[in-house]
Amino acid sequence: MDRPEGDGVRNQSLNQQKTVSYRDLKSLIKLKNWFYNHTTSNDQRYRAIQRVKAFASRGRLPHGVEITSLLISIRISDPIDKSKFPKQHDASLLQLSYSMALIRFVNGLLDPLQQGNFAISLHSLARNIELPSFFVELRHMGTHEQIPSLEVLRLATDKALDWLFENYWSEIEAKNGADLKNGDGDIEPEEDLDQNRDRVISILKAYKRIRKQNLDQIHDKTSNSGSKYWKTINYLLGYSQSNTKTLINILMTENFLIYNRDKLNDSKKLKFNPLLFKLYKPLLDELGPSFKDSLLGDLFSNLQTSNSNTESCFALRDERELAQSEDWITFLISDLAEGSSALLENRTRAIGNLDSSIQSKYLPIVEKALLDQPRNNEVEEILTFISSKSSPNNPTVFTVPPSLDEILNASKRKAHDNSGPSKKLQPTPTKQKQHFLFEEHDFWIPTPFGINP
Repeated sequence: MDRPEGDGVRNQSLNQQKTVSYRDLKSLIKLKNWFYNHTTSNDQRYRAIQRVKAFASRGRLPHGVEITSLLISIRISDPIDKSKFPKQHDASLLQLSYSMALIRFVNGLLDPLQQGNFAISLHSLARNIELPSFFVELRHMGTHEQIPSLEVLRLATDKALDWLFENYWSEIEAKNGADLKNGDGDIEPEEDLDQNRDRVISILKAYKRIRKQNLDQIHDKTSNSGSKYWKTINYLLGYSQSNTKTLINILMTENFLIYNRDKLNDSKKLKFNPLLFKLYKPLLDELGPSFKDSLLGDLFSNLQTSNSNTESCFALRDERELAQSEDWITFLISDLAEGSSALLENRTRAIGNLDSSIQSKYLPIVEKALLDQPRNNEVEEILTFISSKSSPNNPTVFTVPPSLDEILNASKRKAHDNSGPSKKLQPTPTKQKQHFLFEEHDFWIPTPFGINP
């Protein structure tokens, strides 16, 4: 794949001068943000496509820029809802468009790598650049066999755009010097990151893509994917040290920890997935207990309705968003209870100052999370505080509802106690009608299967 060049024709050596059709790498970074950072209220993808056409009129473009524009152009012109198809519309036209774009996507990546005297297998070339072999098979089908279905082509296009983001567009910012590295190879945050929100969103999307490949994988720094994973972690860790509130705001409002109202309205089938806990737990662990506590405090601030002085770095606008925040509160309480009793003690006392409805719901959750932890002075102080809040002098009474196992075990214990030798304690039996699967016989004698009685 062609890599982006520097500022116009300005290069380090006159022998290496090369004219490009864009002004500088910042122009490509702006294109990247228009292509990938879009919402229903702010969609700049069509503008980005027109900008690419303007660049192409000046000269040759890098394959990554050209093919991204082509794939997104087809994607936004595809009426996914069948009811929106115009009358007498032939879906095969869309299939041909998708197929041709994906074929050009693969050929543009692999053909420049065929530099030997003998042709190398496309699968081998794809493996060298970590391109999934699925695209090579799709190219073969689109060229020599039956064209794949629209559903497969749409999925492949989305996967291709994800691959381009991670392997092409993300490298542009690194080439532009956005990633300032220290001697250990870790990324230091930029000085003006408060105003570089798109950069942080891109890093979080890269982290999300890497984690979704395998939620159980422990990333090693020596592997390629592990290097990218720790690159995102180190960047976000450095950013959070001076921009905690901004990072929390991005996590909560840009469809990372919580799906916002706009995204839920766009996709009726989209629901909060508990796997999000597993997806983001490694990141939250690296950010540390203090960050989790700050996040927990802002979540509670959104639930607090009576105290108008309570401030939060984000605002939840929908009941569905609030429901997701409540799931995250429960998760964070349990997480802090495992290793940060001091922070949890301060947070528990802060909960005690909130509305009674919030106290009655979340103090029992804190208590239940601590019952599974080793007892120490901090744990005892938290439990004592919760007990004082639920004392008879306090009108608010906290009770944790019994689980299904507790209900079943209680019924078993009751049945066992009733079967004891003391008849005085046994309740008066009530005659109930018995039901049998087969007809009952008075003289039926059980015998082993296959033996006559």
